[in-house]
Amino acid sequence: MIFNTEFENSDQFQVSISDDFEPLTRPFAIARGVTLQPGDYDFTNYEVFYRLGAQRRFSGRFSIRFGDFWSGENTAFGYDFGRIEISPQLSVEPGYLINQVKLPEGEFRTELGRVRITYTFSPRMYFSGLVQYDSNASSFSTNFRFRWEWAPGSELFLVYSDDRDTSPFGDPRSFELRNRGWAIKFNRLFQI
Repeated sequence: MIFNTEFENSDQFQVSISDDFEPLTRPFAIARGVTLQPGDYDFTNYEVFYRLGAQRRFSGRFSIRFGDFWSGENTAFGYDFGRIEISPQLSVEPGYLINQVKLPEGEFRTELGRVRITYTFSPRMYFSGLVQYDSNASSFSTNFRFRWEWAPGSELFLVYSDDRDTSPFGDPRSFELRNRGWAIKFNRLFQI
């Protein structure tokens, strides 16, 4: 069930209730040291969010979600789909989600934070950088992309990405590199 309203300024308010069913046929490690047992799980979630309209210099969605979660309960707070327009060429897109999970099998907390920065040189050229932290995967990752459409339908992409271990996050020596990659993609449109 969903109740949604959009205001004249394009802000939105929504309340939703969802009922989910998940069967597990074998044990499932949902977090470090927390394993769910096989069985049928039926849970109900409630979510309330307020989204600031895209026409604002600062937009995004603030949300709270709570309810049943597998054999226990979950409470989540977040800000996502955010966008801050610093100038017509430069924008920042932040987001941060926190889940506090309480199960008979154990309790855990997950955090997911990300920031994307985009600089547009022209309608056909931009640079974008994404930095993300995931507490569940103990990772800190980056992704940088340059795109240039040098002719209609013809593009060049340069991409760099890496992923680092953050366990434990407070020890700078723990930023061990897990993987790193470069990619170059070149498209050429041929018209006949």
